[in-house]
Amino acid sequence: MNFTNCSKVKVRESHAMGVGFVRLEMQPDCKSAIGNQQTSIFHHQSLINNWLCELDAELLRLIDCARG
Repeated sequence: MNFTNCSKVKVRESHAMGVGFVRLEMQPDCKSAIGNQQTSIFHHQSLINNWLCELDAELLRLIDCARG
């Protein structure tokens, strides 16, 4: 990513359900500089979150099955 037009970039990490998320907080002049990359990051994050939800559901089904 090219941050040459950014006056300030802060990266903040938070954790939800053991999964790390990184959020970029930036001034308005930064948003146009990364636009497409940011959209792509959020799209992939959404796909990963959906996959994790499906995985959790499958694990619960396996646990229930193992308990008989």
